Amino acid sequence: MTITIVIGPPCSGKSTVVEKKKRVGDVVIDYDAIALAVGSSTPHDATGSIRKVALAARWGAINKVLSGIEDNAFILHTRPSLEQLQKYTVMGSKFLVVDPGKEVCLARARAEHRPEGIFQAIEAWYSSPPKIPSPLPQRPVVRL
Repeated sequence: MTITIVIGPPCSGKSTVVEKKKRVGDVVIDYDAIALAVGSSTPHDATGSIRKVALAARWGAINKVLSGIEDNAFILHTRPSLEQLQKYTVMGSKFLVVDPGKEVCLARARAEHRPEGIFQAIEAWYSSPPKIPSPLPQRPVVRL
């Protein structure tokens, strides 16, 4: 089993990269897909109870993967905390950073008519990107 943590700002292409890399039977934990599955009309702006349920489902799925499964898993995570990064590292996770550059992410957000909060999240990610612990099992950077 391989756990791959896919990190990048909003609109970087994390879901697209995983879609190309995953194989039949791989587990994919993607908040946007979960939000849609539990009733959101948009994957990028879930609110209220839908957001709470989607977040709980996401954390439940992440905890299940970290406790051990037979197949490979991809966990999409925009900004994992240091504690989360350390937990992923202890589990032997691989890290894949998807970073096409701030201007590309902002242009995609505009083109996709993303909610205003996404622009702030992109700016915040680039102002202070997550610090991935070393040594790393793997840390390729994908530029889309």
